Amino acid sequence: MLDLNKCINLINASLTDYNKKLQEENKQLKEFIKIVNNLDLDLCKNFNPDKFGQNLEILQPFENSLINSIDDLVQGPVDDIKENKWAYEKLKSFKTIAIDTSEMFTTHYFPVFILMNIGLFYYDYKNNDYIEYSIPKFFTKYHFDEIDDDRSIPLKISILRLENELLVLEQIDNEKSLEESYIMFDESFSSNYLKSSNKDIIRAIMEKIKHNIGYLIKKNAKPIGIIYSLSRGFVNFLKFFYNMEQIQLNDKQIFNEILLPGERSCIFKVHNLTTKIADLNMYAFYLKISDNNVLRIEFEERLKDKVNEIQHVVFLQSIMGGGYPICMQRAHELAYINEKEREFIFELIEEKLIKEGIKLSQFGFTKKQERKLIKII
Repeated sequence: MLDLNKCINLINASLTDYNKKLQEENKQLKEFIKIVNNLDLDLCKNFNPDKFGQNLEILQPFENSLINSIDDLVQGPVDDIKENKWAYEKLKSFKTIAIDTSEMFTTHYFPVFILMNIGLFYYDYKNNDYIEYSIPKFFTKYHFDEIDDDRSIPLKISILRLENELLVLEQIDNEKSLEESYIMFDESFSSNYLKSSNKDIIRAIMEKIKHNIGYLIKKNAKPIGIIYSLSRGFVNFLKFFYNMEQIQLNDKQIFNEILLPGERSCIFKVHNLTTKIADLNMYAFYLKISDNNVLRIEFEERLKDKVNEIQHVVFLQSIMGGGYPICMQRAHELAYINEKEREFIFELIEEKLIKEGIKLSQFGFTKKQERKLIKII
């Protein structure tokens, strides 16, 4: 039972301290914006991040202007993102695809199964054509063993996810065409989540990511990662560039202040351990959709000349989605495994195992324990 009096005192004290720190952070942000506004981007291009090591991500500016304004293509009533009909009209020459994946698996040392559900949403605005898929994939521990016995279970899941997402996109290419499409991925496209992993894991995952990106670009598609990020890559760059002390800010805070809705930052060359290990040249920019809603967009070097079109598509899609790309929302809905579906799948597996003469008890778990151990991502 919660001790409410202690809880009230704890929360009051913590929020008072939080407010003090927030005021200090806001003051630091104002001072930092002055530095950003006076940044010499020509000098930035000569910066060598290698001498600072690879433990921290560094985003190095790679354009002549820190802020790139919206143009006539995406001009609209951006103050109210609920008004989105104009955005639909301006997407008429584009084709968008989004893909997302959910996994349901046991946490037993040798997992009994993993159910992977891939959601895909395709919309060709030019031809008013769309398709949506929810594609389940089922694997037992023996599928895992075929990958590599020496690799960890999370690594194997990541590899399976990347392999099967590409298979689904190949299917779409056969049915429709990936050509000239903007293919949107979420965090699975980014390598940031790998930074605390060992080099062998990083290399294995990045090889798959690099392969998938290369395949899609050869199909004349434009694969892009769209991420809500608290990265400090640009802050780290400025800290090293100006020999500044530790700065308690992130990139999102900076670009929320200096960008207007629809505007993007300059593009940055991404320097971090994962891209270095994979020998993969990745770039990124920040795009403001609305106040406190800033997306980080990542793409491979060969798409640098398409950056303005990428900005347009992501912004217009976000307007249609009320703040986040509508196609990515639909792909997530198609991929999601809800509670009732989870229960049904578990009961189906249990019934099948019993019919096959296999009982869950031989794995050392009761039904109640197994239900608690089931995870959904």
